[in-house]
Amino acid sequence: MSIHSIFFAAHAGTFVVWLTLPAVAYVLLFGAIVVIYMGLRWLYRHQRGPVPMAFPRAEEGIIRRQLVNWLIRGGLLGFLASVLWPLIRYVIPPDVEAGITSGVVEAGTLEDFPVNSGKIVRFGNQPVIVIRTPEGDVRAFSAICTHLACIVQYRPDLEHIWCACHNGHYDLTGKNIAGPPPRPLPPFEVKIKENRIFISRGE
Repeated sequence: MSIHSIFFAAHAGTFVVWLTLPAVAYVLLFGAIVVIYMGLRWLYRHQRGPVPMAFPRAEEGIIRRQLVNWLIRGGLLGFLASVLWPLIRYVIPPDVEAGITSGVVEAGTLEDFPVNSGKIVRFGNQPVIVIRTPEGDVRAFSAICTHLACIVQYRPDLEHIWCACHNGHYDLTGKNIAGPPPRPLPPFEVKIKENRIFISRGE
């Protein structure tokens, strides 16, 4: 894989992360910038003492330049982190099996899953994709993509699992068949009792 592909994936992952941020996150970010600005002004005034009346404009200019320098440095650090983090996650994929709870969870009834469809259900604190194949079989896999931990979905038109983040594809056995995912989706055991679907951690 070329270095250009890696950097493209890193920037694409960063873009997806920013798009998924709720509006309150941007409000909090703006508020944090205002708080930092006010804090810097307070710190500067208490360190330097009162501004001499003869040079008010010069001192205000210094404050503005220092503030701009701090904002530029903070912005560069934030940009660097936003680029490096997806790049690191791309090179070292997350351990998607970590933290999956044990036990049995009822996913619903067979009527909840029409043929050639899929749905995300919760297994403890982890998302699991439950699929009713075109043949009518029920299968379940971890819904966390093994590439950058996005949530996968079932594509009835393709009749397999797809990750929208970076166009990753998995077949109906969970095997990665196209795109950047480095390994298959961990499977879950499925049992059907009295028309009800139960899933448990695969061995």
